Amino acid sequence: MPCPRTRRRIQLNPAARAALAVSGVLISLVGFVLAVGGDLSLEGSALDVLAGLGLIVSGSLLAAKHRRGAWACALAFAGVVSWSLRNIAIAPGAARLIGRSAARERGDGSPAPSSMKLAYVETKGL
Repeated sequence: MPCPRTRRRIQLNPAARAALAVSGVLISLVGFVLAVGGDLSLEGSALDVLAGLGLIVSGSLLAAKHRRGAWACALAFAGVVSWSLRNIAIAPGAARLIGRSAARERGDGSPAPSSMKLAYVETKGL
């Protein structure tokens, strides 16, 4: 009968454990500021809140010395990059890779104003 696979726990030295805990706390604090600032700011967006929540999760996992914290940080980064690429018109072929662009264009080719902005000034008549 084969032996069940056991997890091998890696023992880190105290300096590495302290650095991991401090960096995890700092990443969580940056995520908290980003999430709260994006939620309360007039120019904030859902991207700020979601990126902040992703950083809070990854920072707390890193502070607890879980390997999943690095994967959560990579997932938050990939989400921010994909959200950003969807909001800009980068190339016609990129829409097939990342989905339809959230930034709709008007008839004159300029991007449509964001619905999240409070004021949009039309400069054509000036």
